[in-house]
Amino acid sequence: MTQTSFSDISCQFCPAGHFWVAVNVPCEKCLLPDAGGPAHSLLVLNKDDFSKPWGTGPEDCVCRLGFKRASVAVHECNACAIGKFRGSNLTRSYALCPPDTFQNNTGSLLCLACPSNASTINASGSIAIEQCVCGPGFQPLSQGICLPCPSGTFCEHSLVHDAEAECVLCPEHHFCPAGSIDKVPCPLGELASTGSSELDHCLCAAGSGRGSGAAHAQDNEHFNPCTPCAHGFFSAERSSMPCTACPTSKNTSTTSQRTEG
Repeated sequence: MTQTSFSDISCQFCPAGHFWVAVNVPCEKCLLPDAGGPAHSLLVLNKDDFSKPWGTGPEDCVCRLGFKRASVAVHECNACAIGKFRGSNLTRSYALCPPDTFQNNTGSLLCLACPSNASTINASGSIAIEQCVCGPGFQPLSQGICLPCPSGTFCEHSLVHDAEAECVLCPEHHFCPAGSIDKVPCPLGELASTGSSELDHCLCAAGSGRGSGAAHAQDNEHFNPCTPCAHGFFSAERSSMPCTACPTSKNTSTTSQRTEG
């Protein structure tokens, strides 16, 4: 409270944006210089009670958002550096941009989010969009865009925004749907070509088949496992079809026959 002279007038709290100096001395206005722009005026953060609009001393004078005082002793406001921000009147200092955000400008009130499907891999204080990397299952393109790996490819690791960084071709006997993080092996006994993208691309080897004519056919036609062709049936090449019956009056000498008996 302040009172500029002895009288019967009751003491009054300092006006908003001012701070207490001493007994019988008028409250002073918070005014902090800024080398890069207008002074920071009438901004206070009462160290004892944040709800109070006045200060208990000059150290309670604060800078506008995006800036901070060089120190309590130095009455000067400096812009927050890149990778940092100050967006709340309830703090005197800046904070590092949190994970998955960045800030490439000074004097910022907030940080910018990484593009969709990208992250800073838990790093704080990122200063450029290039520090946002595409997550597993995605590949980087220009302008910070992360797109799912195309069908028939996969990516196990996070990738930086490098035009040469690409998803890896799915190997033989595996399949990789779009956006795959890892290759998926074909069911036991099934084969697939390099770059396969669907389970349906996993086929039975020659000499085996699915369903009718297979030695151990199952009820569910689509998910029937590949089994050796039964006597009297054959399969000449990779296929997801049942084994083919031998022509009339012909048979096979064994199961798993690859050619017509």
